[in-house]
Amino acid sequence: MSIQNVSRTPSLRLLRIAIGLFVSAVLTLGASAADTARVSGTVVSKSTGNALQGAQVTVQGRSGFTDESGHFVIFDVPVGNAQVVATYSGFKDLTQDIVVAAGAPSDLTLTMETSDVVQLEAFTVQSVKEGQALSVTQQRNAANVKNVVALDEWGILPTQNIGELFSRLPGISFTIDEDNLINNVSVRGMPSSYTRLNVDGLPTTGVGGDGRSATLHSFSAANYEQIEVIAGQTPDKRADSLGGQLNLKTRSPLAMTEKRRVTYSVGARWSAPWADRSVQRKKHPIQPVTSFSYQERFDVLGGTNNLGISINASYSEIVNMIVYDSFFYQGTTDPTVTPAFNDYTTQAGQNTRFITGMNMRADYRVSPRTTFSLRFLYNTGSEPYYDRVKIDPLGNTTVGTTGTASILPGFTENRTELRPTGTAGATRMDLDMWRFGFYSKNPTGTFVGEHDLGALKLDYALRWSNTRWHSAAGRDRQGGQLTMRADNIGFILDKSNLDGQVFTQTAGKSVFDPASYTSNIVFTKRDTVTRTNEVTGSFNATYTLPTAMPIVVKAGADSVNRRVNNFQVNPRRWTRNVDPSPASGSLAGAQIPLSGYALMELTPFEVKNGNGLRIPIFDPVAVSKDLGDTTKWTEDVVYAAQQPYVNRRILEEGVDSAYVQATAKWGKLTMLGGTRFEAVQVNTFNYIKRFSTSTTVEPDPVKRAAIDYQGHYSKGTYDNYFPSVHFAYEITPSLKARASWSTSYGRPSLAQLVPSISFSDANQTVTAGNPALKPQYAKNIDLKLEYYPKTGGVVSFGVFQKKITDYIINRTLADKIGSGPDNGFEGNFEGYTLTAPVNAGDAKLQGWEFDYRQRFTFLPGLLKGLGFSANYTWLRTTGNFGAATEIAPNDVPGFIPETGNARLTYNYKNLGLSAGVSYTGEHISGAGAEPVSPLTPAPARLYRTSLTTYNLGGTYRLNPNMTLFIDLNNITQDGPVAYRSIPSRMRLVYLSDVTVNFGISGQF
Repeated sequence: MSIQNVSRTPSLRLLRIAIGLFVSAVLTLGASAADTARVSGTVVSKSTGNALQGAQVTVQGRSGFTDESGHFVIFDVPVGNAQVVATYSGFKDLTQDIVVAAGAPSDLTLTMETSDVVQLEAFTVQSVKEGQALSVTQQRNAANVKNVVALDEWGILPTQNIGELFSRLPGISFTIDEDNLINNVSVRGMPSSYTRLNVDGLPTTGVGGDGRSATLHSFSAANYEQIEVIAGQTPDKRADSLGGQLNLKTRSPLAMTEKRRVTYSVGARWSAPWADRSVQRKKHPIQPVTSFSYQERFDVLGGTNNLGISINASYSEIVNMIVYDSFFYQGTTDPTVTPAFNDYTTQAGQNTRFITGMNMRADYRVSPRTTFSLRFLYNTGSEPYYDRVKIDPLGNTTVGTTGTASILPGFTENRTELRPTGTAGATRMDLDMWRFGFYSKNPTGTFVGEHDLGALKLDYALRWSNTRWHSAAGRDRQGGQLTMRADNIGFILDKSNLDGQVFTQTAGKSVFDPASYTSNIVFTKRDTVTRTNEVTGSFNATYTLPTAMPIVVKAGADSVNRRVNNFQVNPRRWTRNVDPSPASGSLAGAQIPLSGYALMELTPFEVKNGNGLRIPIFDPVAVSKDLGDTTKWTEDVVYAAQQPYVNRRILEEGVDSAYVQATAKWGKLTMLGGTRFEAVQVNTFNYIKRFSTSTTVEPDPVKRAAIDYQGHYSKGTYDNYFPSVHFAYEITPSLKARASWSTSYGRPSLAQLVPSISFSDANQTVTAGNPALKPQYAKNIDLKLEYYPKTGGVVSFGVFQKKITDYIINRTLADKIGSGPDNGFEGNFEGYTLTAPVNAGDAKLQGWEFDYRQRFTFLPGLLKGLGFSANYTWLRTTGNFGAATEIAPNDVPGFIPETGNARLTYNYKNLGLSAGVSYTGEHISGAGAEPVSPLTPAPARLYRTSLTTYNLGGTYRLNPNMTLFIDLNNITQDGPVAYRSIPSRMRLVYLSDVTVNFGISGQF
């Protein structure tokens, strides 16, 4: 099924014509006068020979910055004797006398020295210091508010996941997969779906969802040099990020001075044997984590070192256990009443990820004025062994001793006794067994051209990507999902001690006997594919006006065209046949119980609650081989016929943008202002069941499904202007004040727009779509003070405010989805929370942010090797989503009030040590009904408690080309915990892994 292509708006064509006229006009402006000349050169580090990117070079009052290769060009410099001044964070200022001659361009090499003596003089340590100096310099030179960090500032990452580094920066919080791996991050508490990730300033394409938000655990940190967190958005950047934008930066191979450079890291990730681990994790305790980088410069076509090649590759095997418990209560709609704890779900398993990343870049300097670059990014993720088990003893919510009531009187919030009622499904044990596989790939190719024509600079880029995400029943479809149920049992649930026995059976057939499971025996094979094709193009022109006050005008346009196609390949489902000779005492319609199949690994439930007995957790791979036996299984042909319609979603969107901005420098004050125009057209397609044709009218299920399900098209177009203005004032050479006002917006996702469902196993949620959703808009204010010590580093403090209209939240429709084939979801998602997105109203956040990074090389003696980094972000959020009163502060869904990080490092001779801590404050993660008053907690709201993790690390340099490293991550084994409305009503508890990363790294 195809939908029409995205069209272009006439208003944008007019803007493009205007930009074209602007570029044509500046091209006709006069060339340099006869009494001026060009001064160019390269700025390098004396200790390593590395080129220094972002160094400021000033000649006769005219300034410029070095590019990625450390190269600078300053035009229209008056001839005669002159003085060149170069400045760079953490380096001594350099002053050099030159003679500027007309018609004889100056080509200089400016060699700068660090402003301190580093205790450890290895090349690698100097390189780390230069990386930190580069990030600080980039942040210092920026006209807007942003944080820039070198990837090596925070040491070895647990899985080389780029999200692990983002999560340690100011104002960053994160979301996790079901195996506790960071997959997305958010800026200043905003939902992660409204955070955009760029690579070298160009947008990335996600492998799932709507393609806008990249899955971060597919991006290896080994492939990048620097990251940026942009809070104050400028007109030349996309406006569709409410919280801010992230940018991963690769480095040009032309930036190094040496001919060739090779770096490597060979290590392993080890699950600590002294920590709590599942049986599966104990059997797979260690996996490789490796990376390799090659860079070289070549002389081609008569040039000198004008072609640079860079290849970065990484490979990681990441095994994480899946262990978490869920708790549900009777009467949760009334926070004043003590509820019965009537439902306990424990999930256990393991996921094995094979992550491969490659980043190739070729930069060719055709002339001092023109450079072309080809870049290729390829990430693949394979999860062929995703195993998970859910064990769920539960009863209904009725209290009594007769009839269908399952909860006996005398219960407490922690302990409940449930009786067998003789009714199917009233009091039972549900089992779910998964053997799935997930696969993704994300090839991206980019062409970039840059032209430095003196006062006029042009750059343009074209990017293409074609991603694929596949969720299947294993690599060869050998697995799937198996469910079964034991009815009419009695048991006690007691969560007073989660490390002890929570479940104790008191009546009914033994839940440890496979013969007790005679209902809801169903086997399902999911097979979902998401393909995302994206083409992006951009063009930018920058012109420095010939005025006494330096004024730089920049204009450009870009276009993003994306098509997301979500479909099912071959979904199938089988139901176990009814037992012709059921055992005595079985309920009506008993199915043939399973027996004789291989069991999956032992789960924590059995260890704590089984008293040495095994729950019959059958391996879906073993059961799958028997599905062709028609005496035991009957295929649901109706399911197979309907699912390709139920889960089909297509999105096509085009975002055309144009902008104009100007930067002016008046003494110590730098001003940047302008506006961006974005025109969006979104087309979606999915199927909706409009009829229920009977089998007598059409007996063929395939034909019947084609009649019942009708295509649903929706189309949305909107456009807007997004102005912003930014000020930076140098109070002193080391103290800078910033002020920014900007606007942004957030588009609803594909899953939010189409009238169908999406789900998250990690969060135990099902989300229904809402085609009536509108974009949400924000107005942002940032004020910031930054201090840059002469010895390097940065100390900053900022306050900010964001006002959002038409704020989107997921509102809870049902706290727990029921069971059975008539639960509205074909029997799936039992126990999940049902939510739907709505434009709830207005939200406002205010907050402050602190960031400190410093190496204490100016201290005497042994203290010289100390370094410290710390950041903290505090938010206060309010909102009104249609209730009579405003929501209590920090009770607005999607925001995290507090985040913080700290890291202490020490280097002495060959030894390096580090200790780090990361903190995420308590926050609301899911919304239900509105509270009665600001002082009364909303009954159906889900909160995440605060989480603090600790890391330790060490390095030892064997020689200049080889360093041993070891890092301990999450040494206290703390994981996420959630509660419903009241802290004692615990909802989710995760068991996280303690990992040790160790290996050898170096360069030559």
